[in-house]
Amino acid sequence: MSLQANGYYLLEINKVFSSKPKQLREKLPHLGMVFLPYIGGVTDKIGRILEKNNIKTIFIPTKKISEFLRSPKDPLDPLTASGVYKILCSCGLVYIGTTKRSFLTRWKEHMRFCRLNQPEKSAIAEHALNNLSHDVLFHDMKILSRTSNFYVRLQREAIEIYKHPNNINRQFDNICLNKTWHLVLKNVRVIDNNI
Repeated sequence: MSLQANGYYLLEINKVFSSKPKQLREKLPHLGMVFLPYIGGVTDKIGRILEKNNIKTIFIPTKKISEFLRSPKDPLDPLTASGVYKILCSCGLVYIGTTKRSFLTRWKEHMRFCRLNQPEKSAIAEHALNNLSHDVLFHDMKILSRTSNFYVRLQREAIEIYKHPNNINRQFDNICLNKTWHLVLKNVRVIDNNI
């Protein structure tokens, strides 16, 4: 396609092409921009070729300084967060729970309810007290999701309960999961069971 077909006058075209090559590159707008990792002796040559074809080259470092340094912050203990968790029983059933406080605080509460025979305060305690031969595997508690948002926690808990149909949760403790999730989660449940 010619420059005239794109609306440029012949006088403008001749004026631009009769100027020196450096002035030509300055007068024409850049056709595009390319980001290349800088490798000495290689990408600078590529950059010069692209610049002759009116393509601006921006060199980026192959690694940032932050990738060489460790984080200045101390890593947080995951048990100090809030969210959704899973506790297993030796019989194969699971308890899916949510907490706005730390996982550690809620974990200790479940253990205390079992020790003090308070089944009304915890579904885990109720299960353990009704099935004395079962061992609740408190030390194998798994964190499924860390979030402090109330609605996100409730939704995630409902999803996890649906994914784990062999649970000891009380049915009135959780929110109903929207039926649009069922098809997606049915496939996830099959994958989880095969692992």
